[in-house]
Amino acid sequence: MTSGYILIVAILILGGVIATVGDRLGTKVGKARLSLFNLRPRQTAVVITILTGGVIAASTLGILFAISDQLRTGVFELGRIQDNLAKARKDLEQTRDQKKQMENALAKAGEANRRIERENTRIAAENVTVRGQNARVRSENTRIRADNLEIRTENASIKA
Repeated sequence: MTSGYILIVAILILGGVIATVGDRLGTKVGKARLSLFNLRPRQTAVVITILTGGVIAASTLGILFAISDQLRTGVFELGRIQDNLAKARKDLEQTRDQKKQMENALAKAGEANRRIERENTRIAAENVTVRGQNARVRSENTRIRADNLEIRTENASIKA
């Protein structure tokens, strides 16, 4: 964090120094009535001032790019970063859709499971009822066999 403050102060000082030098240079060029590229002296002074402003901007960017790897990456690889971000967002949306589909399938499977459990409970209750009926039928069958044996015994004694 303190390196950021130091960087800002350095840029401000450098910009002020370059602006002052550019202003003085422009003033001297104007007073000396120098001419560049067949321009009038006043226009030459303006061109010199514009060039020093460009030097201020270029030195500021140069310092920032030299110091900050994140800024360099952000400026020069912004398109790739935006493409990666768009791809990541698309992947996230697809994953959300898949999650929603899985949740729906899970809800359906849970409902089917509850339905099967209710059916199992009903069948178990019927099974208890059928076992009771089966036990009654067996006891009735045993009683009928005993009665049948008794009747045969009586028939045999009557015939004999």
